[in-house]
Amino acid sequence: MRDKDKHDRKDHPAAGAERASLGAPLRCDFVGGAVNHRLRFGGGRGQDLPKAAGLKPGVNPHIIDATAGLGRDAFLLASLGAIVTLIERSAEMHELLRDGMARAIDAGGITGDIVGRMTLIHGDAITLLPT
Repeated sequence: MRDKDKHDRKDHPAAGAERASLGAPLRCDFVGGAVNHRLRFGGGRGQDLPKAAGLKPGVNPHIIDATAGLGRDAFLLASLGAIVTLIERSAEMHELLRDGMARAIDAGGITGDIVGRMTLIHGDAITLLPT
């Protein structure tokens, strides 16, 4: 069997790796999935991130997430009452976040309220933040 034929077979490990690497499309989802599960069943202010960010009863700081990524940390902090400014330098990630935040606001309810405490900025935190 030629090497090309091996890679065309569905049972060949390389073919599976190629399919697995494609996976589901990347998407920012604040309404369902892991973020929603963490909202419903997470440890609240007792988790490491909220503690490190200084969230305490009656204290809801304004937090800057300088490497926003998919916004999961920012959403957690906003769900606990913080005002969060997300800065994302990648245009693609910024668009994913913008779309996910818009869908969450459209969905309304508590998720929309949480995302309402989040502000998204496109840019490089190093140049945007004062030194």
